[in-house]
Amino acid sequence: MMRSALLALPLLLVSTVVVAQQPPMPLIPPPPYVVGPPVWTRSLQMPDGRTFVTDGGLALDAAIAKPDAVPPTTLPVETGKVFDGHLKASHTDEIDLADLKTGEHKNTFVGPRGIGVSGNYVTYLRRTVPKGRLRFRSDRDPVVVVVENRAVGLLMPLAMVR
Repeated sequence: MMRSALLALPLLLVSTVVVAQQPPMPLIPPPPYVVGPPVWTRSLQMPDGRTFVTDGGLALDAAIAKPDAVPPTTLPVETGKVFDGHLKASHTDEIDLADLKTGEHKNTFVGPRGIGVSGNYVTYLRRTVPKGRLRFRSDRDPVVVVVENRAVGLLMPLAMVR
């Protein structure tokens, strides 16, 4: 009995190391028909010192998202620089979260010029930042989440909602 326990110990240690070294979850958000709040899987440092958390479709200032813990898996510094460029870009339309229209597809909303966004994110943002606003540029550019005239997040639009 003691011998079998001693033989099993190295296998347990090896399996633990293998599990710990597996690559992190892919950075792909769930489709809108899978209803649920964001699951923060990555974090990133912004050039201004803020930390953002993301699930792949929504990136939000951690001070606003208030995750239980900031994900230990980080995105490269270059990603923060790219995000910062999107946060500072000019946008053609800005609307209140409350002004989004219900989309044709399940759990979707539509903003200016028919640009769609996931209902999961709209529901989450309406609860987290009820006075939040969204800045739209095009259906191929991230939507900027704004609170008190400060850009605090990015949201990927849905191309399928028209």
